[in-house]
Amino acid sequence: MSHPLRSIVVLALAVTLVALALVSPSPARAECSSTALFHDQVVYSTGPNPHGATTGDFNGDGILDVAVACSDAGHGGASGAVWVLLGLGSAGVGNGTFGPATAFAAGTEPFALTTGDFNHDAHLDLAVANLASGNVSILIGRGDGTFAAPASYLAGNGPFNVVTGDFNHDGIMDLALPNNTSATVAVLLGRGSGVGDGTFGAATLYPIAQVSTGIATGDFNGDGNTDLVATCNYAGLVAVLDGLGNGTFGSPRNFTATTEPFAVAVADFNEDGILDIAVGDAGFNGVGILLGQGSGGVGNGSFGSPTIFNNGNQCAGLVVGDWNQDGILDLAAGDGRRNVVWTFLGQGSGGVGSGTFGSITSYPAGAVSFPLTSGDFNEGGFTDLVAVNYGDASISILFSGCEPAPPPPSNAPVLTRVRDVPNDDGGFVFVTWLRSRLDVPALRTITGYRVWRRIHPESGMAAGVSEASADGVRRLTTQTPRGDGTVETTYWEEIATLPAQGLEGYGYTSPTTQDSMRSSNPYTAFFITALTSDPFVFYSSNIDSGYSVDNLAPSPPARLAGEATSDGIVLHWDPNTEGDLASYRIYRGGSDDFVPSPETMIAEKADTGYVDPAGSTASFYKVSAVDVHGNESGYSVFATGQPTAVVDAELVFSLRSVAPNPCTTGEIVVTFSLPDPSPAILELIDVTGRRVVHRPVGQLGRGGHSVALAEGSKLRVGLYWVRLTQTYRSQSLKLVVAR
Repeated sequence: MSHPLRSIVVLALAVTLVALALVSPSPARAECSSTALFHDQVVYSTGPNPHGATTGDFNGDGILDVAVACSDAGHGGASGAVWVLLGLGSAGVGNGTFGPATAFAAGTEPFALTTGDFNHDAHLDLAVANLASGNVSILIGRGDGTFAAPASYLAGNGPFNVVTGDFNHDGIMDLALPNNTSATVAVLLGRGSGVGDGTFGAATLYPIAQVSTGIATGDFNGDGNTDLVATCNYAGLVAVLDGLGNGTFGSPRNFTATTEPFAVAVADFNEDGILDIAVGDAGFNGVGILLGQGSGGVGNGSFGSPTIFNNGNQCAGLVVGDWNQDGILDLAAGDGRRNVVWTFLGQGSGGVGSGTFGSITSYPAGAVSFPLTSGDFNEGGFTDLVAVNYGDASISILFSGCEPAPPPPSNAPVLTRVRDVPNDDGGFVFVTWLRSRLDVPALRTITGYRVWRRIHPESGMAAGVSEASADGVRRLTTQTPRGDGTVETTYWEEIATLPAQGLEGYGYTSPTTQDSMRSSNPYTAFFITALTSDPFVFYSSNIDSGYSVDNLAPSPPARLAGEATSDGIVLHWDPNTEGDLASYRIYRGGSDDFVPSPETMIAEKADTGYVDPAGSTASFYKVSAVDVHGNESGYSVFATGQPTAVVDAELVFSLRSVAPNPCTTGEIVVTFSLPDPSPAILELIDVTGRRVVHRPVGQLGRGGHSVALAEGSKLRVGLYWVRLTQTYRSQSLKLVVAR
């Protein structure tokens, strides 16, 4: 049972983190009115010395399960085991209870684990970081809640945690692990050809300033590549490793964190479109928030000095969520010294976070409890917490105690929803509200409704005036007290004023300030004012928020043609007609089945021609169209032996549309085309990179197709990606699931 790091585990309470690649708030719902956000713990036994947990549907019944890495090889427990507790319920709805834990072999002293479909068979697998054996074990899921014997890959000295990400843009999941004996981060690239085969290459080790326990992923500098952030335990730092897009990473850049940083999580806490870092301390330094730096919603890869919350307490495990459903991100942290879970409520106004936290509360957990994960286990619509109790071989489930707050006063209109306008190029949401009770013909008290939209403080338009300004647009401010005694000021501008007509409900299509992107999910907030004939008498609704999505990828470039000249291969094509077109990407390979990738892309241009001086008569070209939100079309193909290449749109590889989008019914129809009948896969992937739905579609053959992707699946609210993969090709479209 002994190992060289036992003193770290016992004295410093080193912890594992179930890291979130990117957490975005759920669409705003009624704010929780409960005083206690979580109920008393419900305890389930596991193997000895549990040290990390993750969640997933391991047996395909639509109900969340829990997997726990139990690090002790003694006390009669299975040596190096992962213990799986299957969620119970019926008809795909969990009731919040779990069956007895079942052990599956892993490596020696497994300390952390995460999920992923590494062999693309539509069943969740597990990746387990084994501290004592210095490797990562891959347990391939069978889809029935059981797992095959582990296959292990060396990962350095003392791997303490593990996260997944696609570091080289090949559509296959890769792994990153921080080491707690040597000061390195290990990166293992997944193997396969467009589709993972469940195996991994040799680890590449990247030196950092100190041994590490916490790791997370995110695009911190806005270049479209996945970066890493790892704790440097006794150096008081976090190390940021910039992803280069080819599976490698740059030298670490260090930023001051807490005194003993052990856990790290990534989210946009102040909702400026730039990712921030939360660091949990294993000593007594609480949680440090490092706000991402940049402008215009794009990070520059640097971070500000940490702001410390809950100083004097251990916060060694972290998880992010919206515990009180106010649309602002909150935090939870495990404290193994006091055997409690701390919750931190995010501050802000109008459903928009400020990057600060107040209302810090503790809830009892088990002995030496620090690692955390979360999920809605009883399908109550609110997020529950799981604390892993290292000291008493158990996990504690803390069920949400949230109850909806009462509606706003009846004289005020009720803002019911802010949702994306489906099947458009982004930039608009549909705002709906219920009338004021005074908006009836018998009274004629309400004369109209004014739609207000939040102005971002950094937009330069935060004038804060309540009367019409020079440009004719009304602007005003609202002020909300913070828990620290300061006041949060929010700026609003008038978008439209509609006449009152005595209708039960109203709607307005409003422009947003920014579209949702893979790297960020910016919300635009609104409220409605019911106007009367007296300008000093009005009734304001609740505040709600939503985001717009560019649902449409451009068409593939038409009439791609070329010829060999003394200057090289000259390519040209017809211009696309889409109004949001940004550029064209030109790829070159040696055969018609080459893989378009960052390595094979030779140019990106806004015009419709290109001269390739390095081309030859043996070259093959693929050209795609890209819009301003990063949606990429299918590929038009040209071989130098043919004078022109006019591609039938039905015969190109193209993921055309996902409808409805946003989806509120669970019925999702995906339209796409395949150039040949070779194997192809249609997937639905959530924001953590986990595959939720998997469907083989290659057997449908050549041509255009429409299929229902999520029939029978119970999708949670949030942002997803629909991905179509065929051999070497892959395209994705964003999907919003709302209530």
